[in-house]
Amino acid sequence: LFLRSARPFDFLRSLLVIFDTGLRLKHPEDLPLVLPQLTTGSIFYHFIDARTRLADGTDDFSFWLTGFGSDYDALRMELGGIDPFFSTLSQVQQKLTETCKNFLNLEKKS
Repeated sequence: LFLRSARPFDFLRSLLVIFDTGLRLKHPEDLPLVLPQLTTGSIFYHFIDARTRLADGTDDFSFWLTGFGSDYDALRMELGGIDPFFSTLSQVQQKLTETCKNFLNLEKKS
């Protein structure tokens, strides 16, 4: 039996628990190989939650790519164009993976 309350339910706080998997990427070319293996929780943390944690409002992947110079600026822009709020986390994961694969394949051909 479901009883309606006159009072709305208010979230008071949120708690994230972070586990270090020990997984480390050394090169941007590793991204499309690793992204499909991440949990959706990791996608949330590194792509959505990061936007509230980082001063410039970007995701962790884009922030990491800044360390590799301007060669990855276009990829960073493409990642920034992915809207995570109208897709499931699995769909966001697929978009991230496809975007990285497409960009890195284009870079290898030139």
